This record gives sequence, structure tokens and C-alpha cells, in this order.
Amino acid sequence: MTILKLNNGDLFVHSPVKLTEKLKSEIDKIGKVKYLVSPNHLHHLYLGDFSKSYPKARVYASPGLKKKVKGIKFDAELEEGMSEPWSDEVEMKFFVGSLIIDEALFFHKKSRTLITTDMIQCYSKDAPFFTRIAGWINGCYPEHGVPRDLCLSTIFKRKQCRKSVKNILRWDFEKVIFSHAEDIKSGGKEMFKKCFAWIL
Repeated sequence: MTILKLNNGDLFVHSPVKLTEKLKSEIDKIGKVKYLVSPNHLHHLYLGDFSKSYPKARVYASPGLKKKVKGIKFDAELEEGMSEPWSDEVEMKFFVGSLIIDEALFFHKKSRTLITTDMIQCYSKDAPFFTRIAGWINGCYPEHGVPRDLCLSTIFKRKQCRKSVKNILRWDFEKVIFSHAEDIKSGGKEMFKKCFAWIL
């Protein structure tokens, strides 16, 4: 989960995790939860819990999620170029061309930070041995990488995938926040290019 505090103090919550009383208390100290975002069709498991705890928050579905998930009142579906109250501070673009997943990526302008979810991963060096082996086989250990199954899933839409990656690289980001890896505080754009060298 990533939480962005906007200039007016509102909170933009990306890919919510399990909401415990302790976590809710910590979040409430930061600001008012105003936006809840599911960046792809896999990262939505705790969106419902958050929306119940923050009923006034605006809830965004990744494409196709409204049909997949019942019981959550979605206020909007993510679209490139959509105009939202957070759009001046946080931009959004899609990674497309995969048969497995389309993913919304976000760019926080002020901090020059790219926020990703599943498209780049890196297994921890402290992970169990066989987990690290699995990560190495999948191209995500010991360095950051695009999972091999995701790479293979673009075989029929390489041109579309390449175009979306180049579009993301137009952002001037320095830092990168991941869901499945340690964050990168500098040199993020070069790392991103290296991860996607196979398609560029």
C-alpha cells in the first residue's frame, strides 16, 4: 500500500492492505482518506474494508474490476486522461499489451515518484532459499525485473506494450515505489529502462 498526502491534506490510498485498528489509527493521524485506488484487477482484496471504514472516500476501479468484484460501490473506473481532484498532483498512465494484466501507474509530481504494482518485482535477499530460487527463475532476483510470465504474455501485443512503456518513460521520475520490492530512492528511471530493455 502507498499513501500520498496531497497539498490540501487529503489522502490518496493506492492498493489498500488489510485494515487493522492500529493501521487505521496511524492513517487517521496523517490526514483524511479521500481516494481509494485499485491499480489492477489483482490488487483489490481490501478495498471493500477501506470503503466501509471511509464511506466518504471516492473509490476507483481498474478496468474490468466492476464486473469482477461485487459488494463495492465504485465511483469511477480509471481512464487515462481522466480529470479528477488529484490530477494536478498525481498523473496516471496504463501499462498495456499483456494477456495477464493491465496496470495503472501513477506519478507523484512533487516528489518525482513513480508508483507501480506488479509489473516490476524483486524478491528480498532475506526470503527463504526456495523463494529466492523461484524469484531467480522468474527474472526477479537478485535484481529488479519484469516477471517472465508477464514478458511472455505480451507476445501478441508487443507493439502496444512498447508504446505504453515509452509513454511511462516520458515522466521525469527519480524514485520508484513497488508493491513487491524495496523502493528505489534514486536512479529509478534508469532501473525502469533496464527492466524493460527487452521490449524497447
